[in-house]
Amino acid sequence: MLAYNKSIGGLKTIEANNRKKGELLYGCIDKHAGFYKPFVTEKADRSLMNVDFFLPSEELTDTFVKEAKKAGMVGLKGYRDIGGIRVSTYNAVTVDNVKTLVEYMEAFVKQNG
Repeated sequence: MLAYNKSIGGLKTIEANNRKKGELLYGCIDKHAGFYKPFVTEKADRSLMNVDFFLPSEELTDTFVKEAKKAGMVGLKGYRDIGGIRVSTYNAVTVDNVKTLVEYMEAFVKQNG
């Protein structure tokens, strides 16, 4: 793993990728603020590793998760006690993976917003 991390540019590249993933996700959430509602509202406190947000209803949340799963995106269901959506963007999740999710989010808000 260390050799792989070094081969892709080390910690600077990993940090840049994590920041890019956060920018993509939070950019979509902020763009559609009336539909996607972030759990953490203070932008300075937002996590780059776990991006949590709510949709307007539990029904839409369930539809979001089910349709995402059909498209090959799993593990998006939020916390058991508060619900919502939880996107974990640890290092194994690529920028391209997040771009795919954001494309899905854009399409979902157009269909359901």
